[in-house]
Amino acid sequence: MTSLQFNPVFPWWMVAIVAVVGTVLLGRWYWRESRYLASPWWWLLPALRSTAFFLIVLMLAGPSLHHRIYEGEMSRVRVLLDLSRSMAISDQASPTIDNTLVPADTSEQVSRTRIEIVKQWLLGDASSETDAPKGWLERKSRDHRIELYSIANVDSGKQTVDSNLLWDSSNETPDNRKLSLIADGQVSKLGESLAGQIAAKPTALILISDGQNNDGMSLAQAAEQAAAAKVPVYAIGVGPSREPDDLGILSIEHSQRVFRTDLVRGSLEAKESIPRGTPYRVKVKHLEKVVWEKEFESENQGVRRIEFEIPAESLVDAAKSDQNRSTENSTLPIDLSFSIETNTTEVSTENNHAETSLWGVHRQSRILMLDRRGGWEPRYVKNALTRDIAWKVDFSIGQPNLEANVFPKTRNLLFEYDLILMTVETISILNEEQQKWIRDFVAESGGGLILIDSKNNLTVPSIQDPLLDLMPVRSLTQPKQPTLSKLSIASNATDQVAMQLAADTPSSQALWQSLPVPRSIRECELSPGSEALLESSEEASDTKHVLLATKLYGQGRIVYMNNDESWRWRYGVADAYHQRFWNQMCNWTMRTPFAVNETFVSLDAGLRMITTSDQVTIRANLKLTQNQVPDNPNVQAVLLRNDEPYAVLPMARESDSRGFYRVTTGPFPEGRYRVQLQASGIPQDALAIESDFLVQSPTDLELASLSCNTEALEQLARTTGGRFLSLDQAESISDLLQQFQTGKWTETVTLLWQSYPWFATIMTLLALEWILRKRTGLI
Repeated sequence: MTSLQFNPVFPWWMVAIVAVVGTVLLGRWYWRESRYLASPWWWLLPALRSTAFFLIVLMLAGPSLHHRIYEGEMSRVRVLLDLSRSMAISDQASPTIDNTLVPADTSEQVSRTRIEIVKQWLLGDASSETDAPKGWLERKSRDHRIELYSIANVDSGKQTVDSNLLWDSSNETPDNRKLSLIADGQVSKLGESLAGQIAAKPTALILISDGQNNDGMSLAQAAEQAAAAKVPVYAIGVGPSREPDDLGILSIEHSQRVFRTDLVRGSLEAKESIPRGTPYRVKVKHLEKVVWEKEFESENQGVRRIEFEIPAESLVDAAKSDQNRSTENSTLPIDLSFSIETNTTEVSTENNHAETSLWGVHRQSRILMLDRRGGWEPRYVKNALTRDIAWKVDFSIGQPNLEANVFPKTRNLLFEYDLILMTVETISILNEEQQKWIRDFVAESGGGLILIDSKNNLTVPSIQDPLLDLMPVRSLTQPKQPTLSKLSIASNATDQVAMQLAADTPSSQALWQSLPVPRSIRECELSPGSEALLESSEEASDTKHVLLATKLYGQGRIVYMNNDESWRWRYGVADAYHQRFWNQMCNWTMRTPFAVNETFVSLDAGLRMITTSDQVTIRANLKLTQNQVPDNPNVQAVLLRNDEPYAVLPMARESDSRGFYRVTTGPFPEGRYRVQLQASGIPQDALAIESDFLVQSPTDLELASLSCNTEALEQLARTTGGRFLSLDQAESISDLLQQFQTGKWTETVTLLWQSYPWFATIMTLLALEWILRKRTGLI
């Protein structure tokens, strides 16, 4: 490796001025004599004299060639630098590193971030004079081949481990301007990053980090791999071993949808690492207005769960007044801003704010209930649903009322409902056209249908086309009265939200087993494509009976209930379980409304808030007129992330549907996403519609703990045969690496300004200029 260096006798700027100005003046002086000569003599003669003068003056700069040759094989040391967000905080008492540039008693040290202190040690000070101490990387690159890698995962949604090579001593000298070293990673995957580097078999690894490994492989597992590969890891711990004073919002949980008259219920996990008794306040804002606040005193327990309840009415009304009036929104976005405030000094305020969002529902879901006889079961179900203002129930009892008043007169009026709940025997009084409407309501518009069978209907239901294919069961018999054992959720439905009557699955299963069993059921079997939700066995045998079954048909769902005795679940507990079950079952079965509706298109992007591990289902319904759909349009969902183009996703037409399209995609990195549509055959003005959703990490992992995990780093170093050093001991790593030095540098210097070639070049230029002057008659 050869490099050109200068050791000026006088300041470099003085030598440069004299060389440049003198060369120009001298060249102009001689040009006055040669300007009358022919080309090239008029410019060549002054150029030769001026170049000789320039080389003479340049001797004052002391040019020299430095030759570096390494004798032996150079050891390879990899430095892994944690660039996660926790490295960007300023500790209240930041340490200094031996031989660094900031004195320990300066006030500047308190405001310096962890990464700034590390950067100064690694690279030196970019603002210092040329005689300032060099950074550790440049100094140790004489003895080892050093490679600097970053550990950071900026886009947590991509779930990738970024270990990027920042600098290699075999290629260049570290430059502060190139190595900005910005600590903005959202996840620390220290274990996986170490494992990836161990596979390259370096001589030694140096990990510079606070040791907070919050995702992926543990440091202990990585240590075992390093020990097996005989790669020692030297850990340099950054940050204090005690958790510094800090408040923060770690995570927020709340309902994803809330009706206008309900409450937004939820909780947040607050990081509470401040002295006991310190007051602080939690605020929630919507559209810059405080909608909830409460004061607390610190219990210094590390993490505290805080419950909150906010009336949804004012939130939905404010969101409605803020919406685009040209669209019909069944749901409205409610963006909430959480903050935590205190007068005490914190190590970081970055985690004192958090954003979340949910859908506010201001449109009631419409249910059409049809019952030919008007038995106990439909009446209790109707009462359970009408008590909840989220439902608008149109109910008909008796055949004359059913035909005259309630059943929709047209197909389009029927399609305005979200759910049809009817007894099986009611089917027999519907004409063929009405049955076709119900089939299309389920298959084409995605509506829900719940069928309740009744022991009062002693005959076997006569169900013909077009509703036969909708039934989740077949081979129905007349009602029988077997002695049934306890109820049980079907094995494939244990996690189904519609069947959960308690907080968790085991408790819910136990609760179902305590409910009364029906006295009369029909024997039936599941039809193709159906699945059981609720079962019971006969006490005298192992024969299982399907009590509740479901089936997807086209865009919608059908649920069949094999008895009309759920009202018995009210014994001793009133509506506690009966009302919950029917609300959940209707919500699960009904058509999911589109968030935004226009004349020619409807659009929905699912939940308002998702995490970085979730997927998104985007749905669209396109129509030119109320009953006309474009022929095979090319439909695409256009995604913008933080108002920047992100992706264009082709949407597939759903089978057995008219104009319904869907695409499921994700997961996504954090950000705010807007969804727009592109479709051939649809006027562009009609597609001026959009929906949106937000993506956030479920928990702020990076700022949850800001201390140095000394124990984990010490174990890592001990297991691999390395050593743990605190940040103020970092310089001693140089002595520890000497054992790996297997060769040495040999350096020679050639002083160009004292060399014969330099002198010969100057004399040759002057001699050539004299010969040419004589030839042209100037001498």
